[in-house]
Amino acid sequence: MNLPGNICCSATDLPMVIARVGQWARSSPPGEAMADRALPTFTDAAAVGRWIDFMAEQASFEAEQENLPYRDFSNAVKKAAPLVLRVTDSAQPAFIIVIGLVGKSLIVVGRNLEKVRLNCNVLRDFLFRRQQSAVLPEIEGLLLHARVGKHRRRNSLQILLEERLADHRISGCWILRRRGGANIWRHAQDVQLPNRFGRLMVSYAAAYVLWLLSWWVLGCSALQGRFDTGWIGVWALLLLTMIPLRLFATWMQGVTAAGAGWVCRQKLLHATLQFNPDEMRSHGIGQFLGRALELEDIETVGFSGGVLGIVALLELAAAAVVLGMGAAPVPELLLLLGWSGGVFLLLLHYFRRRRQWTGLRLEMTHDLIERIVGHRTRIVQEVPDRWHAGEDETLENYLLASKRMDQMAAMLTAFGARGLMLLSMVVLAPGVISGSVATFSIAITVGGVLIGSEAIRKIVTSMMQMADTAIAWQRIQPLLAVDTQSSSIAGDFQTPGEPNKYTSHSGQLIECRDVRFQHRGRPEPVLQQCRLNVFRGDKLLLEGSSGSGKSSLVAILAGLRPPDSGLLLLNGLDHQTLGRSGWRRKIAAAPQFHENYVFSETFAFNLLMGRKWPAATEHMQEAEAICKELGLAELLSRMPAGLMQVVGETGWQLSHGERSRLFIARALLQDADMVVLDESFAALDPDNLRRCVDCVLKYSKTLMVVAHP
Repeated sequence: MNLPGNICCSATDLPMVIARVGQWARSSPPGEAMADRALPTFTDAAAVGRWIDFMAEQASFEAEQENLPYRDFSNAVKKAAPLVLRVTDSAQPAFIIVIGLVGKSLIVVGRNLEKVRLNCNVLRDFLFRRQQSAVLPEIEGLLLHARVGKHRRRNSLQILLEERLADHRISGCWILRRRGGANIWRHAQDVQLPNRFGRLMVSYAAAYVLWLLSWWVLGCSALQGRFDTGWIGVWALLLLTMIPLRLFATWMQGVTAAGAGWVCRQKLLHATLQFNPDEMRSHGIGQFLGRALELEDIETVGFSGGVLGIVALLELAAAAVVLGMGAAPVPELLLLLGWSGGVFLLLLHYFRRRRQWTGLRLEMTHDLIERIVGHRTRIVQEVPDRWHAGEDETLENYLLASKRMDQMAAMLTAFGARGLMLLSMVVLAPGVISGSVATFSIAITVGGVLIGSEAIRKIVTSMMQMADTAIAWQRIQPLLAVDTQSSSIAGDFQTPGEPNKYTSHSGQLIECRDVRFQHRGRPEPVLQQCRLNVFRGDKLLLEGSSGSGKSSLVAILAGLRPPDSGLLLLNGLDHQTLGRSGWRRKIAAAPQFHENYVFSETFAFNLLMGRKWPAATEHMQEAEAICKELGLAELLSRMPAGLMQVVGETGWQLSHGERSRLFIARALLQDADMVVLDESFAALDPDNLRRCVDCVLKYSKTLMVVAHP
């Protein structure tokens, strides 16, 4: 099966096409076509992936490789779009860019940068043509033998194909996701938050208008002294119409809250991953837990409170309109305005007390988490008399802040709505007593007062909920604003027939000149006027006493910490030019044991986390070979699932030496230009040490080993 010729673009056209997708998604600025980029040499599938990663980053996307299934292909494409599909079996690399799905038709980008419709089943059959050709003769023979009629044969054939090819997937697919550091408004647009919020407000407003009309109908009938069947029917119809609107509004509120929570969590995760080691070390685990809890407040309490507040403002406006038609419009409106202003001032006072109370609560939470984490150390090393030092004072301050906050909350809850009703009746009383006000006007005024009181009650409830949200937002907003720039460079790729212009002709890999670094809070720098030249193929041993700056130099070389001053070049380029990701792709480091980690995932994931995941078959084979050369063959044979065995805190427990060899293998498998091992051999016995040294020398292109003398 063939595809239309105008939907496949070449590698030369790919930059312009991805840039156009970025413009349609409002991700990249107009006119950024990147047409002047040199075409790379596609030596293997990994080179194609790096090229797509680079093009995606230029358009403010992140390219994530994915395998698309045969079964439910249309839904998989719809969830993944926009995505890049590589066309196999072509002399030159060719690609199809899908930007969406409408019904059963895909929207793809044509060669002329226009949107073209393509049947989803046609694309599926083209991509899986090899798998289909392998099973089609058997299925057709089965249908012929079963004497299935022609009018049913097509559907039966497709059903059997889906059953036979259900587990088959195709590679060569890259999902274009918006970069995590993009503006939060862009992420909100991706999940259609503005549209959902607009529908939510319209449904609430419509339901509220129907509610007012129902009371107006009921009031007119009551004041006329009779209830006609027609009026009762209209009243019942209005109430019944409100039910689906209320249900739709509740559903939209949940959907919108879930989308807002997804955006906030994605931004928080992205910001947390941008921390440098020193900043990460200055934050305890309790603070990270506190941020997660604060995000929960924003996602649930904050959103529901915000919606309630908007509804309350609508009711307050409706109350003002109703009071304007009542018995004493000017005094009642002035009273409503003054009382609302007074309640708002009290709410500001409550907010300050709530913020003080929240600060004390979070401090206690952070301290509790840190004490739990270090409980064993405290029992062994700390004097028992100091185990509870300062706890009484902290609790006393917390109780005092709680009391003051609760008093203000009780005052607002008790008198916020009731006070307005009481004062409104006092203003209305002279006219009622004198009899100068019509009964109809009194009824309208009472209705307006009831609506205004209910609005004030909702405003108080909403603002109390929003107080926690505002406090939480103040704490995590700097994190949500974190942004990162593109980190790839064109030097990762090579134009055919042309040497890589970013490779030093002298063979020098790293140039370190007059580098200075000082830890935060330390009086003296740990590195000063540091000079180092590393050439390709060098095997270096760096020795020094504790505190001499070995690990700091490793962190600087690996791009984990920036130097305070001096010149540091990799292949003749500085860190700003290469970017964080580009630098770390060139230098792989295995930090000291206490700064490395085994994640609660499969052994293969922990090995290959420096590469694309899920891993290709050849990567798994390479990882297994390196593990065997490092002496981990016995470990793999003991684990029931082999490389796919879950390890870490909740899985298979690894010894100190096994963890060290895992960290070494992780660094080697990144296929970097240089590998730096910081005291990675300290926990190994002589036999394993000899085996690991031989393996490291074999697989590393350039090597630096840090050890104690």
